[in-house]
Amino acid sequence: MHIPDYRYPIEQCSVPEVRRPQLKSYRDFRRECLERLQGDAETSVRNQILDLMVAVGGNGH
Repeated sequence: MHIPDYRYPIEQCSVPEVRRPQLKSYRDFRRECLERLQGDAETSVRNQILDLMVAVGGNGH
């Protein structure tokens, strides 16, 4: 699953310049979390749960 970029780059955000490194850090952390949850990799949480459901013969109900 593609994780979309933010609409505005950090430079265009109404955040004081001294806080921009923290905003970048937050964005990087959030992207990493979303990738781990929803990413295309076989190790994403979503894919692991789906694999478990198939392994036990369930269809999610």
